[in-house]
This record gives sequence, C-alpha cells and structure tokens, in this order.
Amino acid sequence: MMYKKIEPHKELQPYIHFYWELKGNEVERQWERVFPDGCAGIVMNLGDVCLTDNGSTKMEFGKTYVVGAMTSFKDSFIDNNTHLIGVCLKPATFANFYRYTSQNELTNDTIEFEKANSFNVDKTIENSFNYFDQFYSERIMTKTNQLQTVINDIHSTNGQVRNFQEDILQQ
Repeated sequence: MMYKKIEPHKELQPYIHFYWELKGNEVERQWERVFPDGCAGIVMNLGDVCLTDNGSTKMEFGKTYVVGAMTSFKDSFIDNNTHLIGVCLKPATFANFYRYTSQNELTNDTIEFEKANSFNVDKTIENSFNYFDQFYSERIMTKTNQLQTVINDIHSTNGQVRNFQEDILQQ
C-alpha cells in the first residue's frame, strides 16, 4: 500500500490539515483500520469500488464522499485496485467550505456528496493536489474558526493541556 500526505497552500493551512492519497498494491489485500481524529474529511474514489465503514458503505469510482468526525475506528478494504484521494479538514472548519447538514448528523457516517459539492474527477486525476488548492480557495466562505485558539493551545502543548482547576489550586 502506498500512502502520501501533502500540505495545502499556506492560505488554506488554518482550515486543512493535509491532502492525502492511498493506492493499494497486489501484495497486500487487507482491511485497513482508520482511527478517529475528530476531523471531517472529503474522499474521492479513483479506483474500483471500495468498501468502508466496516463493510457497510461502498464508495464508487468518480464519486466524492464526506466522512464525518468519528467516535470509533472504521475499517476499509484495500486491494490492488484501490485508489482513494482526500482532504483532512481541521476541527470545526467544514462549514468554512460547505453549506451542508450539521456535522453532528454526519458523525461516524460516510455520505456521497451531490455533484455541486463534489470534486471534478478529470481535474482530480490530472493534477489532484493543485486542483484541491484551487477548489478550496474558491469555496472558502468565511475565514474564521471559532475553535482556533483552543486548537492552537492544544498543539502548542502537544496535547498536554492540564486541568485549569488544578493550576488554580496549586497557586
């Protein structure tokens, strides 16, 4: 299996963690486990039908899917004809790009996007990551993230945020 991550354009970095691409190979045909990270994602299938959500969802060639934030792991079957490409959004940034249902309703689900929200398959195949930069630069509706200060604090402490009450009591 080949997996790579690419950083988005610097103007998109406050909203997008990274772009990614996954290709299966003939040697490894297996269920691949994806663990929750609290982030919504967008996925396009450029290969054969791919089973995800522990086998309950089929992602078809050329279709774009929104994957809601997960509270539990998901398994996807990766074989030699698997070719997925996607976007890992930062927490609370989905609404910066999409007018869609509440993120709460998308939790733990993989839903096919309608055409208006989908990636163009030809442009994705031709030059995927540059196309994603253009796609999201044109779609951004608001440049705010209500959780950004909290996210920055968590990142600056490598997730080692202590309990505020403990800090007060120690003073």
